[in-house]
Amino acid sequence: MCGIAGIWNRDGRPVDERELRRFTHTLAHRGPDGEGVHCDGEVGLGHRRLALLDLSSLGAQPMSYANGELWITFNGEIYNYVELRRELENLGHRFRGRSDTEVLLAAFAQWGPECQRRLNGMWAFAIWNSRTRSLFLSRDRFGVKPLFYVEEPGRFAFASELKAFLGLRGFPVRFNAQALANEISNVGGRDTVEQSMLEGVRNLPAGHSLFLRPGRPAEIVRWWRTLEQLEPAPKSFADQVEKFRSLFFEACRIRTRSDTALGTTLSGGLDSSSVLCTLAQLAAPRVAPQFALHTRFAGGPVDESEFAQASASRAGVDLRVKNIEAAEYLASLDAMFFDYEGTGLSAARWLTYRELRSAGVFVTLDGDGADELFAGYRNHLWSAFPATLFPLPRPAQFLNLYRAYEQMDYAGSGDPVPSRRRIAAQCYRQIGKRHLGAFYSAVVPRRFRPGTARPQESGVARSWLAIKPQSPLPLPDEDLRALCGRSPLDVQLYDDFHHMVLPQILRSVDRASMAHGVEVRSPFLDWRLVRYAFSLPSGAKLGSGFTKRILRAAMTGILPPAVEKRGTKIPFRAPLGNWLRGPLGNYLSDTLGSEAFLRCDLWEGPRIRREVETALAAGDSRPARSAWPFVQALRTTQLFQQRSSELS
Repeated sequence: MCGIAGIWNRDGRPVDERELRRFTHTLAHRGPDGEGVHCDGEVGLGHRRLALLDLSSLGAQPMSYANGELWITFNGEIYNYVELRRELENLGHRFRGRSDTEVLLAAFAQWGPECQRRLNGMWAFAIWNSRTRSLFLSRDRFGVKPLFYVEEPGRFAFASELKAFLGLRGFPVRFNAQALANEISNVGGRDTVEQSMLEGVRNLPAGHSLFLRPGRPAEIVRWWRTLEQLEPAPKSFADQVEKFRSLFFEACRIRTRSDTALGTTLSGGLDSSSVLCTLAQLAAPRVAPQFALHTRFAGGPVDESEFAQASASRAGVDLRVKNIEAAEYLASLDAMFFDYEGTGLSAARWLTYRELRSAGVFVTLDGDGADELFAGYRNHLWSAFPATLFPLPRPAQFLNLYRAYEQMDYAGSGDPVPSRRRIAAQCYRQIGKRHLGAFYSAVVPRRFRPGTARPQESGVARSWLAIKPQSPLPLPDEDLRALCGRSPLDVQLYDDFHHMVLPQILRSVDRASMAHGVEVRSPFLDWRLVRYAFSLPSGAKLGSGFTKRILRAAMTGILPPAVEKRGTKIPFRAPLGNWLRGPLGNYLSDTLGSEAFLRCDLWEGPRIRREVETALAAGDSRPARSAWPFVQALRTTQLFQQRSSELS
């Protein structure tokens, strides 16, 4: 896990090594264990190293292969590098070190771009071929690792984060107003479209590669599409569970490959507990986490530590509990805003990974992705309800779904739970018999989704913007055609996993963890498990009165019963309502009253200030929460401008 950067002067000028080092050094937080650059005339590659595999100098980058013909700068992990290495050795390749980077280079030398399909991991890498003078960039299947690039007349550059471009000579720091408006309104798919917060900087989408040759524009190719990889699922639920358990155990096992200590974060929920308890089942001393870290907000409405302790005790590891106080949150705001590079701040993640790093843990296995694969949100239940009512009512299935919906209750949210009669009436009213053909076809611009899984999305926030946010992008046509005939739940899950919800979570995890030099590995994002999940019928995901049915069944006897049968869904976010009555309220008031905020062309500053102050005076903190993305956007742009001035 590292930070990568590179420059290709397309006008033939030699790369300035000092500029390349400055460009690369902006990513020092991603790789605190070393820095390297390689210059080859007009091309330069930079690398910041987080040493986790082969801690010797043989694992340093940029790394060469094939007598210096190929050079790589690589961010990520190839979990199946051990198996690939054996295969490549049988084909005649020889290795000097024990890193996955060297195996990746050999795989590219052997198979070219087709090697991407053989990789099981998370990555963003660039390979320079000094003989053909060509550059190949690749991003992993689901976009776990970021990759940005800029293509200007006479120059092409790439990096792991937006802030790196502030160190690029002559790069104008201008902000994309439309992208910022989308961020503030929480339009999904931010990491599945090209535009970024910085004008001119593009995002290479997940599952895509970029090929650059002399005298030609960049060629971008989609190399991965999950729907092309589906496989027949076992017929019986028992067999489905058994196969899932086998895949999940293997996904956890290969993610324990590390030459440094492992840790894990533990919310007390089903997903993170499943990862921790599975690691314990693997029964190998070196794969056991040193400890599990549970984070909670002081003054928050809920406390999950009882469930976290139960899972830690079952796994036989110590549980450390970190309380996040308002003062710590406030003191870290600027650092968090700068690291996140946009809105959607998850202070809990940022502070959690800082705690792990300070405790000497550089690798953690976490539970991200399970909700989007196995229907863990309320809106997934809304997508499934209509099929139990039409064309023939199936009361037992409807009641099963309602039971799951009712106990979910988004603890601490204060949202009332609609009655069964109200849900049924809403389904009939919003869909209607004359629209059911289109509803089931999936060839519609948006799916039925009352009850959103995106807590920051707010009609109030959208109304405050002076620039209208773009509508969420529809799924690509080829995906829509492949989804035709699938259930509304399948379509919803595919959209949430690939476009709407998970990309934002992955971005948050990457920025929060790499801000402190911590690598996060997610077993639920193993491509074999993802392929299998989208091959399963809806009944394997919702049933028996629970969400994530197959995961619960697979973990029976492995998880504590209280966690396995737990149905509540608790959003992990700061208790801003409570904290705004203290120093955080002063910070918010000062920001909303600042000249920069009031005069910003992107939003209606005076109106926001007036409505937030009126609501807070009446004891209502909801408008203040809606205003928070505006505060973050303003401060982030200010911090970017400040850093650009420092580097110029």
